[in-house]
Amino acid sequence: MLEAAVKRVGLTKSPDVVKGTKGLLNKRRPLSRLRRDCESEAEVSIFKDGTIRFDATKCILTQFRPGEVGLSVEKAHTLGYENDMNGKPLESPEQLCALEVQDLVVPETARNIC
Repeated sequence: MLEAAVKRVGLTKSPDVVKGTKGLLNKRRPLSRLRRDCESEAEVSIFKDGTIRFDATKCILTQFRPGEVGLSVEKAHTLGYENDMNGKPLESPEQLCALEVQDLVVPETARNIC
């Protein structure tokens, strides 16, 4: 079961020491040692409910260029970005657009976590 769990979460090796009990208080409670190993390998904090958080609060973004975030002009149009910051039609991925309040751009550093 341990080897299957290690493979499932993508660790490179099993923990050297495994401590455990005959059972867990509830079936959804993660194994704390495995959780700590995942945290150290991925450099993230895993909460008791199994979720992780990525803090992007220092990444305040109000404007973007579609080309900088990997959007083609056509895709930007389908997302509702028809005009640039100056009200001109969006025709180039280098034009500056105002980020709509409901949209966000996830930093590339978050890609390795998910």
